[in-house]
Amino acid sequence: MDEGYKYLAIGNSITIHSITSFWWNEVGMAVCDAEHDYYHLGLDYLKENNKSVKGVPYNFSVWETQSHDRDETLEYLDHYLSTELDLVTIQLAENASDLTTYQEDYVSLISYVREKAPNARILVIGDFGVMEIEMNLR
Repeated sequence: MDEGYKYLAIGNSITIHSITSFWWNEVGMAVCDAEHDYYHLGLDYLKENNKSVKGVPYNFSVWETQSHDRDETLEYLDHYLSTELDLVTIQLAENASDLTTYQEDYVSLISYVREKAPNARILVIGDFGVMEIEMNLR
């Protein structure tokens, strides 16, 4: 990566979804354009407060859905993780169905990111569905 602030967004289709027959743009799902998904909103904020920002969104939904051994998917992150990262956001949960080892797996994921990107601030973004329910209960 080049000079400036470096940001990696690890998530699922809410972070970024590739173009398919049912999805028309490479942005987070459930938004109409790149100006409204959380990754791009965060990237725009970082650009307001830093001279140069390089951001990369990565769809890591395989981690959520592979409940029998989530740790074996961690190496897929190696291409994106580095000591030069300043910020890593992790937004995963909506696609996880088997939660038997979910808490331990999440701790393992965060530890892996910390090991490969020791200088980065790690921000964990909660499950969007759960947050909506909790907000509606208040």
